[in-house]
Amino acid sequence: MSSRARFAAIALLLVIGGAVAFAASRGGDGRPAAVPSTPATLTGNCLQPQPEIARPGWYPDDLPMPEGSYAIDVPPAAGGLRRVVFSVSGDLTDFVRHALGVWPKHGWSLGVGESEPGEAEDNFLKGERYGIFRARSIMCDQSRTWVLMVLNDPAIKDAPTPGFNTNPGTQPSPLKTD
Repeated sequence: MSSRARFAAIALLLVIGGAVAFAASRGGDGRPAAVPSTPATLTGNCLQPQPEIARPGWYPDDLPMPEGSYAIDVPPAAGGLRRVVFSVSGDLTDFVRHALGVWPKHGWSLGVGESEPGEAEDNFLKGERYGIFRARSIMCDQSRTWVLMVLNDPAIKDAPTPGFNTNPGTQPSPLKTD
């Protein structure tokens, strides 16, 4: 078979394959097939569900998480800052909307914040209490969001006092846990 004939045969197979793929992506009535409404499940490095643990007593009652959220880890305090990790009900956007909409109603001021695909962080302040959150889309169940909360302990007088971020900048995040 000549190279022209081989090329024509390959081109014909590609056209037929494309037509079959297009037809398969359409419903029986010619409309596009429905896209599943359930969120995709991550594979590989996603965080598997963690058991609920008691929310620490030092966590402020007036800094609510979305309904259905629960604590999954309480790393040791470091340098006068306390930490708690939540499995939050809802995706990353849901959590950020909650923080921006609900926390100010409880008297908390939020900074400008920063986000990138799959991650958001911001700081918050109320009286002598201040903290920072980092929210990440790393849960295998994409209807949940991993949220690290770092808060000061007002009883510790030598705790660091980070500047309150009301302007975006390039400062490294104090949320780094490793």
